[in-house]
Amino acid sequence: MRTSSGFTLIELVIVVVVVAILAALAFPSYAYVVRSNRVAGQVNDLLTAVSFARNEAVTRGARITLCASADGATCDAGGSWRSGWVVFVDGGTAGELAGTDQLLRVWPAIAADDTLTTSTAFVSFNKEGFASATDLVWNFIPHGCRDDQRRELRLRGLGRAETAHGNCT
Repeated sequence: MRTSSGFTLIELVIVVVVVAILAALAFPSYAYVVRSNRVAGQVNDLLTAVSFARNEAVTRGARITLCASADGATCDAGGSWRSGWVVFVDGGTAGELAGTDQLLRVWPAIAADDTLTTSTAFVSFNKEGFASATDLVWNFIPHGCRDDQRRELRLRGLGRAETAHGNCT
């Protein structure tokens, strides 16, 4: 009598169905984690820019400005932070990157479908590290936001920045 080892077609189909069901259950959780991590990374980029600008202001003893910038070479008067932002030594008119101002760093745009809003187009730090805007809040809302995936970056008048979670609504 001959014995065979291996899987039957029915056993293979059952395994494929079980794997498909588990994948269907896991995918929404995976998308949630990916979205949350993307927003956390974007908030951390802006937090890095705020900290960098404040530290440079204290180190250089000069006014340093962080502003919204679509092209990485000028500040956006409309303040579209979604397009990216820059940090520069602001020796001229506050919030204007022009003339002899020295560009220090450029950050790229955030993910295309995400939202980033705030009430100002720029914030400057003086040589003591104090911010020109008090109680400034940036709101990051990812596309398809669920639960507490919205993030806030708050900048206090003394230049201290902190992040917080918030509901999408």
